[in-house]
Amino acid sequence: MSEKLQKVGAFWKPREGGKSAGTGVITVAGMKQKFVMLENNYKENDKQPDYVLMSGDEPEVDAWEAKKKAEPDDDVPF
Repeated sequence: MSEKLQKVGAFWKPREGGKSAGTGVITVAGMKQKFVMLENNYKENDKQPDYVLMSGDEPEVDAWEAKKKAEPDDDVPF
């Protein structure tokens, strides 16, 4: 793993009484993917995950990343 950590997403705790373990968004290569985290009710041994991420939507362009790329770079000398 790279020594420089960068934010790639965010996670929200579940609402009280909710069925999920939380929801969130992950952005990779300028594409934003929404997800819901659910407890793995099919776990049979300790090598299987406790939670799984599920998504029903297609990834979409992250508006903030697109705007950042569209702005001129002040470091360009011309």
